[in-house]
Amino acid sequence: MTVAPWSSDIYSDGWRLRVGGGYGSYGYDRDVVNDPGCGTPLTVACSYDSKHFQVEHSYAEALIGYHLRLGALTAKAFAGASMSSERHLNPDPNGSSAGTEYGVKGALELWLNMGEAAWRSLDGSYATTRNESSARWRAGWRVEPRLSVGPELRYDKNIESGEGEWNGRAGLFARYVWTGGEVSLAGGGVAQVNEWATKDLSPYGTLNVLFQY
Repeated sequence: MTVAPWSSDIYSDGWRLRVGGGYGSYGYDRDVVNDPGCGTPLTVACSYDSKHFQVEHSYAEALIGYHLRLGALTAKAFAGASMSSERHLNPDPNGSSAGTEYGVKGALELWLNMGEAAWRSLDGSYATTRNESSARWRAGWRVEPRLSVGPELRYDKNIESGEGEWNGRAGLFARYVWTGGEVSLAGGGVAQVNEWATKDLSPYGTLNVLFQY
C-alpha cells in the first residue's frame, strides 16, 4: 500500500509512504550424505540420498519516497527498512538461508509515456536482507485507451542464487485500467541462468490488481 498524505492526490508530486509484505513457500531437492563421517581415512566411501526440502518465506518493508513528474516521465524513488524470513520445515544440513534478517531497501520506478499509443516502464530494487535485487521492464502499446499489451522482462537474484546465477523471465502482459484501479495479467517462461548456460526452464503466470482511493 502506498499513501500520499501531503499531496492533493496519488498522481501529484510529493512525498509517499509505502508498506508491504507477503508470504510464500517453495521446495527443492538436494543429495544429502548418509554418513557425515564418510570419505575420511579408514572409513567407507560416501553414499547419498535425494531428499526434498520445503521452505516458508515471508517479508515486510516500510519505505518513504518521492513522486516526481517531469513531462512525459514519472519517477518514484523509495528507501527504508526491510525484513526477510525463511523457515525450513525439514532442516537442511547444507542450508544457510534459514532465519530472519533485517536491513535496508531502495527502489526506483520509472514510467515514460511515448505519445498516446505507447509507454515504457522500468522498476528496480535492492535490499541488503538476503542480498535481494530485482528489475522489471515493460513496453506497452495501447490497443485502446484502457487496454495495453506488450512484452516484459524480469531479473531476480538473492543469497540463495549460486555464484554468477540469477533468475530471468520473459513473457507477454495485458494491462487494463479504469478510474480507481487496474488489473494486469502476464505469462511466459522463467529460467535460472548462470555464466555458462540457461537451465530449469519453466512457465510462469502472474495476476496483479491495484486499487486507488
